[in-house]
Amino acid sequence: AKDINKFTKENITELKEILKKLEFQVLNDFEEKELVETHSQFHCALYKNSDSSLLINLIKMFSTIQRNLTSKTSLKFFISISKL
Repeated sequence: AKDINKFTKENITELKEILKKLEFQVLNDFEEKELVETHSQFHCALYKNSDSSLLINLIKMFSTIQRNLTSKTSLKFFISISKL
């Protein structure tokens, strides 16, 4: 909230575009790893004016971890199905 005055019209436009992209991906059954990436883009755009590079790096790190877990979970699922 303290950084709200740092947002420009361009920042708001960028956030709205990312939300539209995320909505499109959800409605069109995109893979979870793509949703995670777009979700991460939204949060990075939201916090880029906060002057907190640590926060941005944490968002990117957790996004990478979540994408990797999603990929491994999907792979394990398909392997388990193939054994049926």
